[in-house]
Amino acid sequence: MGSGQNYLWEIGIGAGATGYVGEIGGSLKTQDWGPADVAFKATRLSASAFGRRLISYRFYANFQLSYIWLHADDKYAIGTGREFRNQSFTNQMWEGLTMVEYHPIIISDLGGRKRYKADLHVFFSSGAGVIYHNPKAIINNQKVTLLPLHTEGPNKSYSQFQLVVPVAIGTFVSFQGKGKSYKIARKNSGKGYKVNRIGITLNYRYTYFDYLDDMSTTYPDISVFNGNQTAINASHRAYSSKTGEPTPYPKKGTLRGSSGANDHYFTAMIYYSRRINSGKTKSKISSRQENFRKAKKKRK
Repeated sequence: MGSGQNYLWEIGIGAGATGYVGEIGGSLKTQDWGPADVAFKATRLSASAFGRRLISYRFYANFQLSYIWLHADDKYAIGTGREFRNQSFTNQMWEGLTMVEYHPIIISDLGGRKRYKADLHVFFSSGAGVIYHNPKAIINNQKVTLLPLHTEGPNKSYSQFQLVVPVAIGTFVSFQGKGKSYKIARKNSGKGYKVNRIGITLNYRYTYFDYLDDMSTTYPDISVFNGNQTAINASHRAYSSKTGEPTPYPKKGTLRGSSGANDHYFTAMIYYSRRINSGKTKSKISSRQENFRKAKKKRK
């Protein structure tokens, strides 16, 4: 069994960049629902707090709460023809995730110097989550919330709470702290253990809806807006590529979005976490490390 690693939990924080794939913006002439279609200028920030719980040597549970800021703008889609459609949005979301991590690669003696002061983990994870989202846009120099405007008609509403499925890959390095943190490690375990972790995670979220950007299907008849000019301007913002003047509101049923594929988003995040003394369960260490310690005792 283990080397006295008396912990079950670690807590951490992270920050990084976000990307969105959907109807608005993009960098490819033919819109794609993959990361290759993300315009770099449209990336925004995200932040996360999480708790990771040890299940077994290679399995962990991860519970996350994140703030995620999505953005896209047709003005970044230069050369695609979409820039003249002039659509844009921003969506500042809250997300809660529960995931299970599998760690197929664990190098317990990073550097191979038989000191075991640092280790390396590579992991895959997936699970389920829920988001609260609220797409907005700048209309007539004012930021407005798009959902109440029913930009595709009153029968095309959506919930602000949605389910998501995260799929992630990541890696981290664990290492012993110096000074006070190392003394705490020795006090908790008897021999000391790696209390700090620094890592990076790429997390792609699949959704089951198409309104992260408030855009999915077709234009309604302009009469449904009852003369609400803000709603009309939010629904249709296109201008002529030749004159620069706004184009007439399209006929009912004209394609506005692409309902054949849902919107998705992803984050790339760097994080720091710290193990906490939270139980008597000992984690199983690798046979290589275990055998090394046995051999070391025999030499004594």
